[in-house]
Amino acid sequence: MSKKHLGSSVDDFLKEEGTFEEARTQAIKEVVAWQLAQAMKERKISKNRMATLLKTSRTQVDRLLDAKNDITLSSLQRAAATVGRRVEIRLVWPKEASMSQNKFPDGWDEARVQRVLAHYENQSEDEAGGASSGTMMNVPHDLVSKVRELIAKRAS
Repeated sequence: MSKKHLGSSVDDFLKEEGTFEEARTQAIKEVVAWQLAQAMKERKISKNRMATLLKTSRTQVDRLLDAKNDITLSSLQRAAATVGRRVEIRLVWPKEASMSQNKFPDGWDEARVQRVLAHYENQSEDEAGGASSGTMMNVPHDLVSKVRELIAKRAS
């Protein structure tokens, strides 16, 4: 047995194998599909009822709930709204890259970007122009360690 990867993280292994982004994409798709299924369950919405509400077929709902499929952002947004949720997507700096290595528009520097980010991150939902029901995200038990790792990366 090779000890090449002994002590390395799963992320390091996947990066070496060239499958990290593919694995991350699949993990995100699985979490989103699971969250949508949980929201449907909480609201007692069957797949047939969801299809009716979305004005689509039951087969399309099955595709939304199957992480093996690629779905459009607009389909995901419609499904989320149907179960009383919204979709949030944002671009973040890779952990390896420092913002100081990137070019900023004229008049902007890292400090200004950090101030703007802090301003928006500290806003309440009402200040941001939306009302939130305070919904918490449920994460499948077997993904908890991965989510914690992603949160730690985000915080650093």
